[in-house]
Amino acid sequence: GRAVVNRAIEICQDIWPSEGIRISSQQRLENFYREFGFNTVSTPYLEDGLPHVEMVRPA
Repeated sequence: GRAVVNRAIEICQDIWPSEGIRISSQQRLENFYREFGFNTVSTPYLEDGLPHVEMVRPA
């Protein structure tokens, strides 16, 4: 998991160095993504019957 997220961040930074990264995360994984610099930017909402939140990692 962590290696995949780290690699995805590296690829995004290589392609779009001045852009942040926005993800839709299951709410139960908020703390996991916070470890990579993502911040929650929405209130929880349902997606496929599960609570999710929007998260952003600044550029």
